[in-house]
Amino acid sequence: METIKDLSQELVELSGRLIGDKVLITDTAGIIVGCSDEERIGELHEASLAVLQTGHIVTHDRDSASSLVGTFAGVTLPLEFDGRLVGTVGITGDPARVSQYGQLIRAFAEMLVRYRAGQKQRVIRDQESRSLLREILYFSGAEDQKAHIIARASAIGCDLTVPRAAVLIVADIPSDVMDAVQEAVDQAFNLQQSIAAALSPRQILVLAALSAGIHGDPSQEQLRERCLSLHASLQKIQPDCVIGVGSVATGVAALQTSCEEAMLTARIAQRALPAAPVLLSEDVVLERMISAIPNRHYSRAAAHAMEVLQEQRDAEEIKHMIRVWCQQSFSVSNTARALFIHKNTLLYRVERLQRLTGYDLRSFRDAMTLYLMIGMEQYQGNGQE
Repeated sequence: METIKDLSQELVELSGRLIGDKVLITDTAGIIVGCSDEERIGELHEASLAVLQTGHIVTHDRDSASSLVGTFAGVTLPLEFDGRLVGTVGITGDPARVSQYGQLIRAFAEMLVRYRAGQKQRVIRDQESRSLLREILYFSGAEDQKAHIIARASAIGCDLTVPRAAVLIVADIPSDVMDAVQEAVDQAFNLQQSIAAALSPRQILVLAALSAGIHGDPSQEQLRERCLSLHASLQKIQPDCVIGVGSVATGVAALQTSCEEAMLTARIAQRALPAAPVLLSEDVVLERMISAIPNRHYSRAAAHAMEVLQEQRDAEEIKHMIRVWCQQSFSVSNTARALFIHKNTLLYRVERLQRLTGYDLRSFRDAMTLYLMIGMEQYQGNGQE
């Protein structure tokens, strides 16, 4: 087992420091792969052969050890991993004395092997998951590419016909807290069927497997709750964090769309006023439509109106008033209440806006035009965030 060979010398040094005696590790052929006396590495430890054959602990005093190749007085114990023998650990010294340490060192060695094997498997799965996610993101629609992606997912135990939604976590994640962030993600989603990987130091993408809801459909509300819980956990690690969630999808093409929706939704969450920590794509249908409007569709008059607005010292306050006016269904009373101002103050500002731009908020068409232009500026990143 490669993990034993990779860890053997570290295990020997840690164990030796722990008990103060010489320790060795062998592979399944009885060959020493780690030893307090490094010159013995590569030699046969004959006492290990009986241990590997029977799975039993063997002690050997000075006389019995002298008849065995590469063996000194002491105790030899089997090392197990996943229910199978992967090597032995030997401790040199008076058998009566070192035997009392044997089970301790064996348990310590097996624990470290399991831990490191788990780490290695996690790294391999992360690499495979990252490659799989990138292939889904850049899926061209070709049938051979689709078959390759499905096979690749199957190889890491993921069935792409299981309903999933893309979840994008966006935050500035320092390398020293990335493990803690990934652990929080692991706890939030069932990673047996979910696929997760860091695409960059600022982005972790998850294809979260969904369970059936009350009516038998995959529950996005359950996913929202998971994401809110995840966000609360991440706030303790990295406060500046938003989460965007795509629509429920099965199959490669639909999962690609869900990923694109999650990315756009996360961008909208970053630029929303006030910032929204978790947004589902269905929460921001209008904003997604606005973000897709090409700038070339600005009319000259509309572009001039936005330039005039930008020149005002209270430009952000005016834009906020326009957003609230539309969100409050053009109600003077509700808008004034939401802005914490008197109705007359609001009407004065509405009239001032008309004088500045030529657009009247009391006109549905004018109000929606201004709302869309401000949204394009906000969600396409042309204005302040």
